[in-house]
Amino acid sequence: MVDVSVKFGGLEMPTPVGVSAQAPFNPPAANPEKLAEVYEKHVKAGAGFVLTGYTCDEEEHPVDKLPTARFLREEIVGYGIQGMYVTADTGHVILRLKTAKDVIGILKKKVDVPVIADIMALSGEPEPWAALAEKVQSFGADGVELDISCPLTGGETVAMDAFTQRLLPKAVGVVFGDIIEAVVEVTKEVVRRVDIPVGIKVDPQTGFPRFIALANGLKEAGAKWVCSVNAPFGIAPPDIYNKGKPLWPVLDHNAFGAILGPWNRWLMYRDVAAISLYAPGIDVFAVGGLFTPEHVIQSIMLGAKIAGFSSAVIWRGRGIIARTVEFLKKYMDDCGYKSLEDFRGIALENIVPVEKIDWKYGKVVSSTNENLCNGCGICADSICPARYMEGGVAKVKEDDCGACSMCVEVCPTNACMLIDYDTKKVLYRRKIPYIAYY
Repeated sequence: MVDVSVKFGGLEMPTPVGVSAQAPFNPPAANPEKLAEVYEKHVKAGAGFVLTGYTCDEEEHPVDKLPTARFLREEIVGYGIQGMYVTADTGHVILRLKTAKDVIGILKKKVDVPVIADIMALSGEPEPWAALAEKVQSFGADGVELDISCPLTGGETVAMDAFTQRLLPKAVGVVFGDIIEAVVEVTKEVVRRVDIPVGIKVDPQTGFPRFIALANGLKEAGAKWVCSVNAPFGIAPPDIYNKGKPLWPVLDHNAFGAILGPWNRWLMYRDVAAISLYAPGIDVFAVGGLFTPEHVIQSIMLGAKIAGFSSAVIWRGRGIIARTVEFLKKYMDDCGYKSLEDFRGIALENIVPVEKIDWKYGKVVSSTNENLCNGCGICADSICPARYMEGGVAKVKEDDCGACSMCVEVCPTNACMLIDYDTKKVLYRRKIPYIAYY
């Protein structure tokens, strides 16, 4: 019998899988009963924890600012790259105290997993954050996550004003989250003022190695976990066939906002691995681009303790939670793992400085399975001097091949492969085909 429970940030969780903090994007989400029902369904599907939508320090939701937003999907045909853009006015989608209090109260009666309140004080100063954390603690929250990185706020006038005037922003999020010293001071004060564990959802705009300095600063400030990463900040492209008008459904203007979906996963891998290696001692919550059970296992192998689906729930439904828990149990049983700790972080031992890698130069070359080659010529029509076409088939000048595997990764029929230079034994080839652009 395998054990998928985990202790994260001092909180006991029955599974390491859940849903990351999400803003409510429709009017019923301002209704605490309906919003609590959404979270309760996550738990019934197998979530080991609940994260509320981000909550500010205003008392009630304004009747003229009911939640709404716009989503826009983009996919690059033939490359398997997919994602979504979303834009919203933070004033519409952020939870207010009364709703958050009622939601937490309902959940504490109905679910038996930790309820973590995600908060975003409308200030860059420590006091409002600490006061807000005290309030959600009084509501019954088991933990508090400081959302210092919401990308939606970056589209507001006050965000750019704060940046250009070098002031702590009144609308926090992407502008505030990259001010390491200020974030650490806020965290210190929150930790000092509350008795529940404190975590921080960090900003993907705080690039390497700055986010390592941030993670270590947060650890020293008393934070129990880092959630990485929030959605990146960006903007949807214009319609090139309509004079640059926005592609948004039924909107007349464009705005900066959030970038969601599978194409964000590399940011999560980067941050989880780097924090686990260079800021050990603080728990890591993997978020960003997770879409399959395998992604969750990969994040755990890179050092994460728990993982949160975000846009995957929008894209695939919350059934992804149940499927992941069941997959995880079978995977662990098949591999002989009894607990999550048996494989958490095991991929880190394989990460070395790049100069220590044995590239096997001269021992490995690329080759072509001529029965699979469709003669498209893509591999020979790029930047590689080793590949050429002959008789409608891709060939290789072995002495010019550096075994970079570029041809292997772009071949639409998986005809390209890496082989042993001497024995010609196949060492690597892709097994999963993709739809070629051409």
